[in-house]
Amino acid sequence: MERFSEPLLSLILNINKKCTSSISGTNCLDSEVCQGACCYSSQEISFAGAKALIEANLAQKSDFIRSDTLAFRIRLSPETKRCIFFDPNLNGCKIFHSNLRPAQCCVFPIQFDKTKHQCRMQKEFFIETADKMELKETTDRYIDLAREEALFLESEDKISQKFNISFISELRDIPPKHLFGVKEIFDEFHPLVKSKISFSLMDFCNIHGCDTIYEQCSGVCDQVINLLISDFVPALRQFIKNKGPKEEYFFQSLLDL
Repeated sequence: MERFSEPLLSLILNINKKCTSSISGTNCLDSEVCQGACCYSSQEISFAGAKALIEANLAQKSDFIRSDTLAFRIRLSPETKRCIFFDPNLNGCKIFHSNLRPAQCCVFPIQFDKTKHQCRMQKEFFIETADKMELKETTDRYIDLAREEALFLESEDKISQKFNISFISELRDIPPKHLFGVKEIFDEFHPLVKSKISFSLMDFCNIHGCDTIYEQCSGVCDQVINLLISDFVPALRQFIKNKGPKEEYFFQSLLDL
């Protein structure tokens, strides 16, 4: 990921600085003007951009959802239906001055209507800068590189890395009858566990030839874990290629491909 992180972060900082210093018409943190309309959309963000926000203690891993365009989308609050970065006390974006806002947020297509004293949508983003074309080209470079980064995240090597030691340790303590799949939180997989019974792993247990009755097994053994991962990684990659990334992946859906 290093080959994407540095150039993407540099582009994000560049776009933020250009836009924050040159947007004409209104202060997005002025509660008498801003209605927070743009905060109702779930914006796309690169892995590098999301990671930078997490490392700056401005976000958590769970604030981001996998997307089929860039690496992630920013989660909306279930209570307010607004972006998790919307601050009601500010009536605006709490990371506005962080220089780490997603590029799309910086160039969001709004224009200040002086007659009505409010922002309104328009097709072209309203930026007054010495070289508007340069800003557009910088934003296009960011989008192209962020899309390339997202595709890299879907490679078998990157998927395999998400089956880390912590994930495998969790599996060992989960009865296979309650294991339905995996859920993805940022750059990690976690077991998807439900109280009802699943028979998704029974075939793997039969291949292994375990003497323990499936419904009475207390945890997934290493032999079954290895069999599962060897089948799951290529199946998951094919699933993502066909249907796009999801927050949860069910073993049965993947192994039926």
